[in-house]
Parts: sequence; C-alpha cells; structure tokens
Amino acid sequence: MASYKIAGNRRALEIAPDLDAVCFGSLAQRSPISRKTILRFLARTSNKGLKIFDINTINTRANQVAAYVCSQTGAMPDIPEFL
Repeated sequence: MASYKIAGNRRALEIAPDLDAVCFGSLAQRSPISRKTILRFLARTSNKGLKIFDINTINTRANQVAAYVCSQTGAMPDIPEFL
C-alpha cells in the first residue's frame, strides 16, 4: 500500500487560482497531512477551473475519505471519476 504525505508548497498555492483544471484523488487523502494540503490547494483554485475527483471505490476507507472530501469542498468536484 502506498503512503502519501503531501506537504504544502507555496508555489503550488500561488499558481492554483490560474489553473484551468485540477485532478485530485481519494487515495492520496488517506493521510491527514495530504488531505489538509489538498483541501487548502482546492480552496485556492478558481471557480472557473474544472475539478476532477478520482474516487477509488474498491477501498472502503477511500469511500469514507471521498464522502468527507465532498462534504468539505461543497460544490466540488465538477466531475467525479469512479474507479
């Protein structure tokens, strides 16, 4: 099993509002550190940009994370992608 611990990056937060699209996944958000970073990044993106959420439906824990992320991001994502 992969372990994701995505830490914040100032440059990523700076360019987030200018992106036309962003794809983020449920598996990477199993780590609280990664989840916080991804949610912070998504909050900085433009409402005009396309947001694609890659949801791993095979893993029960990933489903719980997906539900949590959707509840935290409100109207996001524009396109949920189920695997």
